[in-house]
Amino acid sequence: GRQPIHALSQMIGREVIVLTEKAQAHGLLRAFPPEVSALGVLGAVERILYGVLTGERFGDPQDLGARITSLVLDGLRPRDEAEAPPR
Repeated sequence: GRQPIHALSQMIGREVIVLTEKAQAHGLLRAFPPEVSALGVLGAVERILYGVLTGERFGDPQDLGARITSLVLDGLRPRDEAEAPPR
């Protein structure tokens, strides 16, 4: 049944939270509830994986890991005026 998948999902969720806590402890991520950020990213990754498996296009699949990492570490906001869109 679904129990092995559920158990795997729970284990991955716990490990992602632990990884997030370690990243925060080392100053790699800002202080933010680790459960929220970790599971938010995990949910997005799961949805993207589902999309890839069902034929949705997300650009080059080999770039997805780097793009998701940049999204998490750099966010979506422009960092300075040179990157900001015209007003």
